[in-house]
Amino acid sequence: MKVETAKIKEMFDYLSSGTAKIEWADGAFVFCRKDPLVAQRAVQLYDQGYISYIMFTGGIGKDSGDLATQGLTEAKYQAQIATINHVPTQAILLEETATNGGENCRKGIDTIVRAKVRHERLIVISHATQLHRVTPMLEQIAKEKSFYCRLQSTPTKYHFEPDNFIDQREVVLESCEFMNGQRKDGCQSKTTFQLYWQNTQSLCATTGKPKAFLTRVR
Repeated sequence: MKVETAKIKEMFDYLSSGTAKIEWADGAFVFCRKDPLVAQRAVQLYDQGYISYIMFTGGIGKDSGDLATQGLTEAKYQAQIATINHVPTQAILLEETATNGGENCRKGIDTIVRAKVRHERLIVISHATQLHRVTPMLEQIAKEKSFYCRLQSTPTKYHFEPDNFIDQREVVLESCEFMNGQRKDGCQSKTTFQLYWQNTQSLCATTGKPKAFLTRVR
């Protein structure tokens, strides 16, 4: 069965959609993984004067690669890239125990609160395919924790190739995770949910995602 690359690209564009025009904020709330592009985007915003601090959140999880064997957490890995690029250590906050998106949100918020830094405006940074999932998750958890802030969001500068098998699988995985959260929390757009659910079912078949994963998401 042929992979429909146009649908793959459509799904990527949706998952990676962020704030159209970034404005000044207090700091960055960064969802980490083993990907230097994450820190590079945060460094770029810091250098351009959009933020005064960077909070990196991430322990060891599904996107950590071989960081555990190096004795590094996702947050520490990203912080090292930031310091190499001349971000001062006093402008970096670390949360190194979160293992999934929900923990990233809760523990990241706690880290900012403990540091007693301003957080009225925050910019969410994540790998491109995660952005549309983690931003509303953070917004919801922030409300639950009475952590008042205005969120903007921006993806990494990831060069996506819809013909690339690895990129196809990434989109399928994140689409399933996104829709799983939408099913649990109540999807804002039934039409959008149905479109992405139908697309993802067919894409899972063509990109080799196990049917058991679909069974769990339904």
